[in-house]
Amino acid sequence: MDKPKVAITILTKDRPDFIIRQLEYYKNMNSPHPVYILDSSNKENANKIKSYISSGAREITYLWTEPGNQPLNKVFDICKEKYFCLSGDDDYQIPYSLTACAEFLENNSDFVSCGGKAVTVKLEGNGVCGEIKRISDYPRRELLDELSHERFLNLMNNYCVYLFNVIRVGIGKKMWDYLPNFSDQMVEIYPVSRLAIAGKIKLIDNLQIIRQIHDSNNDLGTVFGWLVKDFGESYAQVKKRLPIPEEYIQQGFEILLINTLNRGYRSEIKLRKASIKNNAFRILSALPKKVPLVKKIYRRYIKPTLHWEVIQEDSKYFKPFYFIRRSLTGTGRPK
Repeated sequence: MDKPKVAITILTKDRPDFIIRQLEYYKNMNSPHPVYILDSSNKENANKIKSYISSGAREITYLWTEPGNQPLNKVFDICKEKYFCLSGDDDYQIPYSLTACAEFLENNSDFVSCGGKAVTVKLEGNGVCGEIKRISDYPRRELLDELSHERFLNLMNNYCVYLFNVIRVGIGKKMWDYLPNFSDQMVEIYPVSRLAIAGKIKLIDNLQIIRQIHDSNNDLGTVFGWLVKDFGESYAQVKKRLPIPEEYIQQGFEILLINTLNRGYRSEIKLRKASIKNNAFRILSALPKKVPLVKKIYRRYIKPTLHWEVIQEDSKYFKPFYFIRRSLTGTGRPK
């Protein structure tokens, strides 16, 4: 029996080198999953992508769209697969993990989405290839509540971006039945909320996606600006379209906004602690750095972090990340 395929849907604009890097990775990994490109690049950059595709890359469908929105239904209308996942042009989806997620959905009809674990990477100079400057955990969670409004409230209380999960195409059409302007911060919240309301979301113990992050200026001021200028209109549209009672929608957004603002303020506050606690903390924190065995025990059992695991040769996450690391650093596919 053939394994289910996932339509990898890549969103890109004016960054042909990044998307070609990702496509080369899928080619080198013999990925069985077809790729759909939704491109809003200018003519010059669009031609670079199309030229690469015409050079012999297989199972790639190219679609151009006007800048400023995400008309993903263009992909859903033509893709033959039952499942899809999104990818930014500078991200990597790991093929065998996509297969595992799709197989889970094949056997669990009450789940609408399945995803694996993830890390972010930052390269020196923010380029297409370079030395990896930092690796960080990228939060991934499950939503297993039976009732749709409970899943929505749990989503808003502990927000997680599920758009890079493997998702049923039928659900995807509902997620993008409303297209706010790409610059609106609620452009992401609406489809994620529709997904959470539609059904359960599973997290499997696989490394699934690696996201490249870049320098940005997303600070608390942008949240204030959004609340003052755009929130009322976009919230009215979202409230009208989410298929749960209004009382839960209002409660959920109150939770989301309070949590967002609190996190922003806390990051600016420096709490003063007793010197004895500070000294004890410094000693405990220094031990793992000074003693390799202690560091390994600390990272593996006391405070496990995925970004540390992916670079440990005895970790199950090492090999899938290793292939991507070679791509990021420009050293190609390992022998």
